[in-house]
Amino acid sequence: KLPGVIVNTASVAGKSGAPFLAHYCASKFAVIGFTQSLAKEVAREGIRVNCVCPGYVRTSMQHREIAWESELLVVNILGKPGAGKDAIGKPKGTQLKVSVTAAPLAGKATDHMVRFLAPLFGVAVADIEVVFGRENVDKQLRVQAPKKLPAAFLPPVP
Repeated sequence: KLPGVIVNTASVAGKSGAPFLAHYCASKFAVIGFTQSLAKEVAREGIRVNCVCPGYVRTSMQHREIAWESELLVVNILGKPGAGKDAIGKPKGTQLKVSVTAAPLAGKATDHMVRFLAPLFGVAVADIEVVFGRENVDKQLRVQAPKKLPAAFLPPVP
């Protein structure tokens, strides 16, 4: 009998879930379940099996134009006021391009952008907070508990 220790790594996402990350949460839940089952199987041989579940850790996975903080979606935007139409464009660096028809005058383009984005996220206008950039093209928005995501916000399918 050789005693030993096995330590697996999962995530708190495997314990509580997160919106629009079902695939990630399911894989972490699987690691937790595997760990619990294996611990019961090998305990008699003196082998301990544990699982660590770290919380949010900033890695390259989060170096995108969007990030989740619990049920809050944080969106970094490069705005384009005075455009021909309201549209969500492609990511540029760590920002997502969003064009709006409103002129850049005293934050009116940002207000228009929030009204444009709210139905695309399935939320009320009041559920979108402008963190910074109200009168600037570089802005950050926080969307409270979005019920859906526009296609541009979904990860690319390999």
